[in-house]
Amino acid sequence: MVDFSFVRDEVADKYGSNGNVSVDPKVVFKLMYLLFWDDVKSVFKSMYN
Repeated sequence: MVDFSFVRDEVADKYGSNGNVSVDPKVVFKLMYLLFWDDVKSVFKSMYN
């Protein structure tokens, strides 16, 4: 099992305090990790194939 709890602390200074609600950076990182692990070349293409 991989612990992704470090992600929020690493990118905390990149997110603003006002504006639209963003996707949790931990979720984004997990998605990117899984796409890399499964060797997915394109998220768009994987959705339609």
